[in-house]
Amino acid sequence: MESKNSKLILVSLTLPPEVCGISDYAYQAAEALHDKYDSVEVAVDRMPATLPVLSGKVKVGNWRTILKNVNGPTDVMLNYAPRAYSKYALPLKLISELRRFKKLNKDNRLFILFHETWNGSKDLKFHHKVFDAFAKWTSVQFVKLASGVAVITDLQEKEFRSKIEIGEIKTLTVGANIYPDHESAGLDSIREKGNWVIFGLPYTRLSVLKTHSELIKLLIKQGLISSIKTIGPSTGSIAEEELAFANATFGAQVLTQMGALSTEEVSRQLLKADGALVGQTADSLRKSGSFAAFAAHAVPVICEAPATLSSPPGVALFRPEELQNDPHLFEREKEERSKMLHQWYWSTRSWAAISSDLLSWMKR
Repeated sequence: MESKNSKLILVSLTLPPEVCGISDYAYQAAEALHDKYDSVEVAVDRMPATLPVLSGKVKVGNWRTILKNVNGPTDVMLNYAPRAYSKYALPLKLISELRRFKKLNKDNRLFILFHETWNGSKDLKFHHKVFDAFAKWTSVQFVKLASGVAVITDLQEKEFRSKIEIGEIKTLTVGANIYPDHESAGLDSIREKGNWVIFGLPYTRLSVLKTHSELIKLLIKQGLISSIKTIGPSTGSIAEEELAFANATFGAQVLTQMGALSTEEVSRQLLKADGALVGQTADSLRKSGSFAAFAAHAVPVICEAPATLSSPPGVALFRPEELQNDPHLFEREKEERSKMLHQWYWSTRSWAAISSDLLSWMKR
């Protein structure tokens, strides 16, 4: 039966421009769902220094205040990661408030999206094992209260089922936080030959450079890469190491650190990029906002993922091994593969597609 609840509260750690994956998701979800409810509020644990531009109906406040003042049948969507609301992975006040929320009205519903789950590894140090045990306990408490549970990846679902007795789990998807103004922009843009991009935090970018260093050297030699632009924070020791490694390995002037750019400028850079390098695994591609941004802009992507991968389609990616064997495969197939990646994004990962998935999950 369709929900009668006309109010939605999305609980999040913070909001953009703070750097936080679950907060980016909460912001985009609020924007995507704002016209599906009469009232939409984003309830944050920490207010950002400046608020992003929000649709007129979307309000922002502290979760302690917003949940305490719930009035009438309401849906709550909690965006959760183990250390998001407590550095010890034990957010007792949030658990207590959500218990009270569920008891307040029989029609109140709680939906929980686990962006991350507990680690579960036996190789953790003692204090990390303690935090991990807290994270699992917290997850169990949330599941007991939930009207619906969702994760981001298939691996997370398997891990969840192996540790907690649970019924239905929805696997949701992550879209891009940065996408062009028009769906066709990535297909119509003029690319700068040899201009490649790596997008993310310094540690991630350095890892990508090291992982693909031999391939990058080959593509430079073959004239397929002339410059690499990194987008993301460019200060600190890791960023300095990134630049030093690139200069020593690929030659001076190949790497340019663009720094943290505005959303609009990132989109402009991606529309000019000839290719991109990522370091995600096949499973983590599903929750990578940077990868989704490349797909939204139809940027060809090099990634270590099997051709048999269905989502995203592995055949749309360039695998390092095939380019090592035939570097000019990139030139021959980049247009076809980037079109496949672009079509996959706009049909399954755009926020219009995700909002439909969310509404289906919440049975509206």
